[in-house]
Amino acid sequence: PLIPPLQQSWTQAVKRGSCLHPRSPHPASRYLLPAPCSPLPVSCHPEERRILTSQTQRLFFPKLRFFAKEAQNDNQKSKRKKSDCIITSMKPIEYERMFSAEDRHWWYQGMAVITRGILDRHLPPGQNREILDAGCGTGGAMASFLQDYGRVSGFDFSIKGLEFCKARELTGVFAASVTEIPLNNERFDLVTSFDVLYHVQDDRQAMREMARVLKPGGALLVRVPAYEWMRRQHDIQVSAVRRYTRQKVKALFDGCGFEAVRLTCANTFLFPLAVANVLLEKISPPKPEASELAASTGAFNRLFRAILSSEARLAARFLLPYGLSIFALGRKKADRS
Repeated sequence: PLIPPLQQSWTQAVKRGSCLHPRSPHPASRYLLPAPCSPLPVSCHPEERRILTSQTQRLFFPKLRFFAKEAQNDNQKSKRKKSDCIITSMKPIEYERMFSAEDRHWWYQGMAVITRGILDRHLPPGQNREILDAGCGTGGAMASFLQDYGRVSGFDFSIKGLEFCKARELTGVFAASVTEIPLNNERFDLVTSFDVLYHVQDDRQAMREMARVLKPGGALLVRVPAYEWMRRQHDIQVSAVRRYTRQKVKALFDGCGFEAVRLTCANTFLFPLAVANVLLEKISPPKPEASELAASTGAFNRLFRAILSSEARLAARFLLPYGLSIFALGRKKADRS
């Protein structure tokens, strides 16, 4: 059976006679449900597919396919194996932990400060931009700093994540895959993607899709985890496919029609502690259900937040040679078709 809140909201949408948002200012408005409704689930993840009934598919999927097909007519995709577009989905409990941690955990708060620093230097706030957050998760970035830089739309692969977006009362969110974004070409001035690409089997296809929806000269800001040898229990919990190096990220940008403007590591000052944590996990492995988001840093939370936040100006201006994360800001080349 359907989850009761979703069933109720979808039933209300049908009674209104429309499953589209009629007057949304967002560029993705043609694919949005009415604001009071939960986003349409388009995920092909087995656990999420189990939730869908044939009744729901009959009500909503035909209209979605119609509009998605219209957008795809402008998108010259090459044929590829279906397995190349697999996106690994985090466990539902991780979305709950993320939602509760984003407003207080030192890592999320520090990363938000660093992201602001990079954006402020290259894309000052206050301009009327159209922004897409590709893989918005629970909507933490959309609800906080991204709104300072323009009008924000967002999508995520997970129904669970979109339920938390609804809890934040965010509009302009919808369900989609980063490897097949159901939007027309050249719609956005800025696309952001925070810790998403490392979940995608074919990250180049995801990059090409983000390039497609960007206007010529538009900016793409990506954050990914660094170093495969830093893989740990947290990567298992969030179903990570890979971790990156700066060289790999640079090659990814160059191969997908972007000119790299800023490429730097972050979480540099606390990196030795992260290495020590990885070594400790090898000696004494944590329990399979253990999560870093569930762990409380207590009195160190404010200290770690201050240390991580202090990297903002450095990351915006200089190359930090190592760290636990990699930030990359690129411009779409104007001559890209």
